[in-house]
Order: sequence, then C-alpha cells, then structure tokens
Amino acid sequence: MGFDAKAEADILEAGKHEKSAESPPPYSPQAFNQMVVFSVSPSGEQAFSVLGETAVRITSKTLHYGAVNFEGAKVVAHEMEDGRHRLYLLHYDWNIARLQRGMQTWGFPGPSLTQDEHALALVNLLYANGWDALPILTLDGNFSPAKEMYVRPFIYFGESSNITLRNRHAFGFSLIVSPQPPYHGNGSKMALLSIPEPRSLPAPWEKRGDNYPNSMLWVKRMEDFVRWAQSAFPEIYVDGWKTFGRGYDRALEIIRSLKEILFRNKEGAVVEGSAENVGIIRGNRLLTPRIEDGCLPGFTMQKVELIAQDMGMEARRQAFDLEEFKRSDAPLLTGNAAGAVMPGWLVEAEWEAKGPGEYEPKGPVRITTLGTERGKEIFQKIKQEQEKIIAGKSHLGKFGAYADEFLSEQDIKNIREMTAEMLKRAERKIQAELFGKAPEGWKTQLYGGRKITYAERFGIK
Repeated sequence: MGFDAKAEADILEAGKHEKSAESPPPYSPQAFNQMVVFSVSPSGEQAFSVLGETAVRITSKTLHYGAVNFEGAKVVAHEMEDGRHRLYLLHYDWNIARLQRGMQTWGFPGPSLTQDEHALALVNLLYANGWDALPILTLDGNFSPAKEMYVRPFIYFGESSNITLRNRHAFGFSLIVSPQPPYHGNGSKMALLSIPEPRSLPAPWEKRGDNYPNSMLWVKRMEDFVRWAQSAFPEIYVDGWKTFGRGYDRALEIIRSLKEILFRNKEGAVVEGSAENVGIIRGNRLLTPRIEDGCLPGFTMQKVELIAQDMGMEARRQAFDLEEFKRSDAPLLTGNAAGAVMPGWLVEAEWEAKGPGEYEPKGPVRITTLGTERGKEIFQKIKQEQEKIIAGKSHLGKFGAYADEFLSEQDIKNIREMTAEMLKRAERKIQAELFGKAPEGWKTQLYGGRKITYAERFGIK
C-alpha cells in the first residue's frame, strides 16, 4: 500500500480532537491497596502502578535485613475563598535532603533523581490518585474528610538471588501518598508511658527501617499494659495521691488515653517518643535532646525552635532526664504527622524483667499531670505559629509550594488520561512519564537570615 498523505492528515486531525476532549474524571481509590504509587526499579525504570498489585519477592534483602531508608513528609489541603482546594507540599526539599543524606551514609545507591524530579514525581502522584479533588477521604471505608496527606518516599534493596549479605544488587525507590486524619487528635487528652528498657539504636539520627521494630513492640506492650491495668486493678496514684472510687475510674480513663511511649537512653536522658521528637519548655528555654543522645533531628522540632527563638526564648540542644520532663512548664512532642502536641499525663509503673527484652508490669501505677498554666500558654502560641507555617502564612519563611504551581491544565489532563489507561490494563502498571516542571523558588526559604539547627548536616541553605 502506498503512502496516503491525506489519510495520515485525517488521522492526525482526529488525534488532536481526541486529545483535546474532556479528560477522564479524577481517579479516587477507596482502599489503601487501590492507591497509585510511583517507583524507580533497581534498573532505573520509572513506573506508576497500583499498590495492591505490587509484590516484594521472598529473596528481597529488605525483608531479611531491614535495608530500608525512608522519609515521612506532609501535603496539606488548603481551602481557598472560592471553595477550591490547593495541595501544599510542606518543605519536601528538607525531607528529600535528609533521605539523600541517609543514602550516602549507608551506601544506598538510590535513584539519580534531583530534588526537582522528586517533587515533580510527588505532584504527579497526587493528581494520579485524584487527591486534588476534595473532599479528600481517608481510606478503607472511613469516610471522614482528611485535610492532610502523609508522604512516604523510601529506598529499598531490590530482589536478590539469595538472602546472604554477599550480593551487591541495586536499590529501588518507591513513593506512596495517602490521606491521613488527625494523628493524635487533642494532644492535651493524651498520656505517655515511661518504660524500663533503655533505647539503644545503631543510628537513631537516620530514618532506617531497622530503627522502628522496637518502637512497634513497645506500642503493642502499651496496649497490653492498658488491658492489664483494667483487669488487674493495681493501686493507682495521681500526682502522689492514692485514688479511690470515681478518682480511680478517672485514673483508668487516663491510662486508656495512652498513645505514645517515652524512650530514654542508657544514661537516663529522655530521647524520643515512639513516633515523635520530644522537648521541654522550662522557664524561657526550649530544650531538645542532642543527636548524640540518640534522637532523630526532626524538622517539625526545628521549626518549633525557630518559633521559640522568634518569641525571645533560648532554644538549646541539651540532655534532660525524666524528672526534668515531669517538672517542665510544657513537655511537647513533634512530628510531620502529629504536628506539635502537648501531652497531658505521664504514666509510670513497676516492671518485672522476665528475660532479655521481656518485661511484665506490676503495681503501683503512678500518673503525673504534665505542664503548668504558663507552659500551656507558651505552647499554644508556638502551636498557632506552627499552624501558620502549615497554612503558608508564617513571617518566618516560605516553607512549602503548591502542587498546581508545577502543572498546566494540559498536564493535569495528561495525568488523568495516563491513570485511566493504566487502570484498563491487565497488569496495572505503566511506564512513568512525569508531566510539568518544577517552578523556580519552590524550595524552603527562611526569612531574615534565620538558620535552622543541623541545617548544614542536610545541605539546607
């Protein structure tokens, strides 16, 4: 058959009309395993796929050695005056810088993505899942609106031919974003459990997969502790007073509000919660543990340090023990997911060692009410400024960028069409084509010559 220029022109014209047609409606996953994720394979192939159809081979060293470095970042849905919502990437450059730092430290040859490419992948993923189309819903049947999304980029060991340490296979990269309801709700109604086991990690300053099993174990023991207290009826003291009757029932309510573990190191210094950084306000000072004490240099805590300094307080990295924590004006927990939270109580008990790493609670239980009225006032001012940072309205700096600054309307249509095409395939996977372009000035900018703690450690300017 000869070349038919007119037929080709007709096909091209039809293609134009088809491309300019209305794009498919936003994809809306209703369960965690239905989410679209972005990945870069060990061979460098970039792809979008459905999470539920992604599998980790039994020969992956990730399963056997915890060879994972990851991050926890945040995207916030901002409601505009006209009722629209915009998705705000909160200092994603900081999180990627910390991830890359961890990769370098541990020799993880992860994907050769620039910070701009990391951010563009996140933006494409937000639109692939339809997270820009509100109301944003939490997953797996919980249809309460969620105004925040948790971002989890991580580097992992790819498939190996066996499970020994000798294979030198490349690492892969995955990026997942899911809606998240308030992490701790009203923090003032939250209690912490002090535990007897010292926390000792090889590299607590990195977000590594093998750093967290101990935290998860103690969270499970905390749940067991609550059940024990409700069935064993131990003696309970609140602020030094033994409880009876309604006072005892109220003490059990406090124990039921346990949500976090408070870890100390071998020297007895408070270092972290099971999922957050920890600090105390004492007088006109904000004290937070040092890296060498055994804690992650958290970015939310570093923003809190900026806020405290702006309020005329001294922010100091300094070790403090449990008694100082209990006597402080305001203890606080911080994290990307939790924000800034001031817990209401600390719960302590006697523990009987049953073997290496095995403990059984015994009475009596002692509950300490945390914070002073002055401390609560200071904390509320800090929290208000932290919320301004999340809202993009802080005078301290520019801490984020909007997802729609990266994309044109045509880019958004292309992402919708790409997602629709992927979902029609038998194998719900498609080679990634990242649409859009990272705008100038999307990264964090601190105003007034300010500098955060440990900025140089993560290459933050």
